[in-house]
Amino acid sequence: MSLFTISFGNAAMECSIWSSSGEARAGLSPTLVIANEYGSGSGPVYVFSSAGNSSQGGPPLAVGIQMDSEFESPSILGGEWGGMCWIGCNSHLYGISPRMTIECEINLDSRFDSFRLFSSLDRLIVIAEVGVFAVCDDGEIDWRVDLDIVTAVRWEGESVLISQMDRPKLRVELRNGSISSP
Repeated sequence: MSLFTISFGNAAMECSIWSSSGEARAGLSPTLVIANEYGSGSGPVYVFSSAGNSSQGGPPLAVGIQMDSEFESPSILGGEWGGMCWIGCNSHLYGISPRMTIECEINLDSRFDSFRLFSSLDRLIVIAEVGVFAVCDDGEIDWRVDLDIVTAVRWEGESVLISQMDRPKLRVELRNGSISSP
């Protein structure tokens, strides 16, 4: 198990990495909630907890995520948007509350790649292997554009230029998800 702290402005979150869900439960709590535990996960379990926070002197409030592969790690956006910490990994986006519970779980239907917060649009734009999504701060998908396999992404103001494997490049307007030729 390794442990590190991630700071987000005035808040912080601790992360420990365990080799399996059984090891995480033995080290932390038998009731630990682990997302994707029964999926195709064979990678490590990342366990997130509020730094220095515990529930009435008991074990820290925590949530775990089973990775699909040992070669992947989650991407994290702190609690500065929608009051949640956002974690993208595997084929999902997770909204984690300050109480360290999974408030929303969005299935992206393909591998998560990256995300970027656009405060001016009040949207989190998520790039997956075969799609781009706009997510509202309550975890609802505002719009979605299905794509061929994404090979390159270039952010341009409030649009994104997407290169695809077997289809031509296209521009996605982030305000409403409309597409056009570059």
